[in-house]
Amino acid sequence: MGCVANLRFALINGKRSNWIEAACGLRKGCPLSPYLFIICSELLSLLIQQRIQDKMLKGIRLFAHGPEISHLLFADDIILFAPATNRSACIIGEIMDKYCSISGQKINNAKSTVFFSKRMLRTRKVMQTKSE
Repeated sequence: MGCVANLRFALINGKRSNWIEAACGLRKGCPLSPYLFIICSELLSLLIQQRIQDKMLKGIRLFAHGPEISHLLFADDIILFAPATNRSACIIGEIMDKYCSISGQKINNAKSTVFFSKRMLRTRKVMQTKSE
């Protein structure tokens, strides 16, 4: 947080200047943003791998003897792969809640989607929303 909160700058356009206090933390385009995102992505990967090592979560195999894939990260997107079970969904929810709590990031539910295998029965794809 020392890199994000109470920032002070002394370089403007590559030249030394008086100290400038930043009041809003990081903004889009800040050169530090990609590094912080990579660190946060590593945390998310570790949380997922921990659940896999504990045998609480499984990835998928694209072919019989291929490697198990649990997640892929690209820029600021993540794709999670898991069996379509209530247990997997709950564990993924717990992982994401913990990640958001630690990192301060939030999941944009409007941009999030669940995809099922073509072989998944239609009756198993029905999702129930939580009552508020």
